[in-house]
Amino acid sequence: MGLLCSRGWLFFFYDPYLTEPAAFLLLTTAFLVLVRNRHLWLVAPLLALLAATREQFVGFVLPTYFWLRQRRFDWPALARTIGLLLPALVVFAALAILPTWAVQFLFLAMGW
Repeated sequence: MGLLCSRGWLFFFYDPYLTEPAAFLLLTTAFLVLVRNRHLWLVAPLLALLAATREQFVGFVLPTYFWLRQRRFDWPALARTIGLLLPALVVFAALAILPTWAVQFLFLAMGW
């Protein structure tokens, strides 16, 4: 809503290579799925896609845990939160590590 009230949304049309619009859409969708609490498993693929666009999925940890918990410290809620965020962490780590391995493999293949 903040982008709609300001003129910040015009910048996204000016520079279409930015990943923020997709990240905002995925983050909003993940929050709506979490709040509706019907198909909670949908949060994991949404956060995995969000990890491919931006690193904002990390900020989803505390809201997820506090939404799922029933007591002051709830082990099942913590386990479900980790389970929902683990695919996004794997995608983010793969996107951070695989390009460097691919470059090293290409250099070895070319004999450099």
